[in-house]
Amino acid sequence: MGRHRVLEADLAGRMAAAVGFRNVLVHEYVSVDDMIVVARLDDLSDLRAYIAAIATWLELERRPR
Repeated sequence: MGRHRVLEADLAGRMAAAVGFRNVLVHEYVSVDDMIVVARLDDLSDLRAYIAAIATWLELERRPR
C-alpha cells in the first residue's frame, strides 16, 4: 500500500513490522514475552492511523474524476 501511495512510507513500514510481529505470534517462530504483546495492545495508534489512511483513500477513490 505504500508503493501505491495509499499509506505514507513511514506508516507502511510500521504496518509491515506489525505483519512480521503477527507472523511470529501466529506461527510461533520463537517464544514471545506476553508483556510485549500486552504493551503493543495498549498502543493502537498505528492501527488508528492505518484505518484513517484507508478511509481517506476510499473517499478520494469515490469522487468522480
